[in-house]
Amino acid sequence: MPVVPVLRILAAAGIIDSMASFRGDILSAMGKPSWRLWQSGLSCLLYLVGFWIAYRYGIVAIAWAYLLRRAIVFPIGQWTVRRLIGFSWRVYGQGLVVPLLAGAAMLGAMVWIKAWMGSSAPLAGVIFVSAFFGFSVFAGAVHLSAPEIFREGRLLFEQATRGEDRRTEGASS
Repeated sequence: MPVVPVLRILAAAGIIDSMASFRGDILSAMGKPSWRLWQSGLSCLLYLVGFWIAYRYGIVAIAWAYLLRRAIVFPIGQWTVRRLIGFSWRVYGQGLVVPLLAGAAMLGAMVWIKAWMGSSAPLAGVIFVSAFFGFSVFAGAVHLSAPEIFREGRLLFEQATRGEDRRTEGASS
C-alpha cells in the first residue's frame, strides 16, 4: 500500500505531538501567550519552507518535512516551558518510560498477531484482533509496571463512561 510509509512517518510525528501537547496551555497559563505565538509562527514558517522544498518529491517527502519540523520545534518548546516552570528533564523522562515500554510491548504483540494470522486472513480481522490484543498487552504492561497509573486510568475511564467530571468533585461542598 503506498500510504503505509506516509502513515509511519506521521505516526512518529504524532509521538512528538503527544509529548508537546501541553506546552501551549502552560505558556498561556503562565502569562506568555506571545511566546506561544512566536513558536507557532516559527513552526508555520518551517512547515512552509519544508513543504516548498519537499512538494516536488512527493507525499512521502512532505511527511518527512513535517516530521523534521516537529523535531526542530519540539526542543525549543520544551526549553521555553522548562524556563518558565523549571521542570526536571530526568523526572520528565522517567514519566515517559512506562508508556514507551508498554507501547513497545503492544507493537510486538500486534506484529506477532499479524504474523500468526498470516497474509491470507482478511485485513479487517487482522486489524480487529491485533488492536484488541495490542490494547490488552498495553493495559497489562501498564498494570504490571505502574499499578497506580493503571488505577488512575481505570478511574478516569469509569468516570468518563458515567459522564462524571473529576474537576467538579467536592466543589459543591
